[in-house]
Amino acid sequence: MITVFEEYIKRRIKRLKGLLNSFQKTQDQETLHRIRVEIKKIKAVLQLMHFNDKKLDERKEFLPFRKIFRACGKIREPYVSYSLAVKFGGKPLPQAPDCSELIQEFRKDIPKYVRSVKEQEKHILKKARDIQSLKYKKYLEKKETELEEMVVPKFRLRELHQVRKLIKEILSIMTIFSKKQALNPFFDDIADLIGNWHDKVIFIAKLKKTGSRRLALMKKLQQECRADLKELRTEIRKFFDKNK
Repeated sequence: MITVFEEYIKRRIKRLKGLLNSFQKTQDQETLHRIRVEIKKIKAVLQLMHFNDKKLDERKEFLPFRKIFRACGKIREPYVSYSLAVKFGGKPLPQAPDCSELIQEFRKDIPKYVRSVKEQEKHILKKARDIQSLKYKKYLEKKETELEEMVVPKFRLRELHQVRKLIKEILSIMTIFSKKQALNPFFDDIADLIGNWHDKVIFIAKLKKTGSRRLALMKKLQQECRADLKELRTEIRKFFDKNK
């Protein structure tokens, strides 16, 4: 009988292969983003598998997926910078990046990527079958404790990006057994707040790096950053006070 962990891995990999094949036709940036999201979920399960069996080398198991993740990232990075400029920069609008060569290279490699994912799936499924429910619960508790230690009584700004990654990992692990809609919205809300704050921080840094004199825009974004952090502190305090 197939375990819930095997079923989760099968869903993730089926979704990943479907998105890779879809990109051959659409060449859509959102598809690349969703590919990276699926790979992050697979990585979260591999880390759980290592916790269950310390002999398993999750980094080695992740290598085929990491190649795809990084290839997507090369295409995504200039588009992310462009989207931030459109979102925060106002007019005139910047010119959209031309990543046609990177896209063509990625599309050429998609059949190879799909084959490597299929090969890795067989190996991972065998390991997923051995995950113990008790180890799953302990791992989730461990990650939730790590999160609390990072944000209570207060968080460090330089660690917020890591906090967001940890929250995403916790969500991935939780959805092995629960539908996302049934989970506490705190995790998604906090991840979104940190993401919005981080986008503004990155754009402010870019403006400073390019020697921009758009002081009014930078001042506005800095004010919004402070408001984001205030809301973030409030939501974190409410959640952990309630769950003491």
